Amino acid sequence: MRSLSISSAIAACLVSPYSLALDAHVHGAAVLEVAKEGGEIEAVLRSPMANIVGFEYEARSAEDKATQANALEILKNANNILKLSASA
Repeated sequence: MRSLSISSAIAACLVSPYSLALDAHVHGAAVLEVAKEGGEIEAVLRSPMANIVGFEYEARSAEDKATQANALEILKNANNILKLSASA
């Protein structure tokens, strides 16, 4: 049986203050690492939160915090962001 998992490291990578503190950065850049071993596939997405939610500042308002929390919940479910073909 195939299984697909997204590392819990996603949350740490997405909300890292270091991803926003760098002087020079590229908007929209992200890294998706995918590994397959036996019948399991693991994917790890590394991206600044700004790429996901569209704002480039620390979330302070209830609305911005809710936006970030919602984005993390969506990303925790691999089926929301990755679709494998039947042959995969």
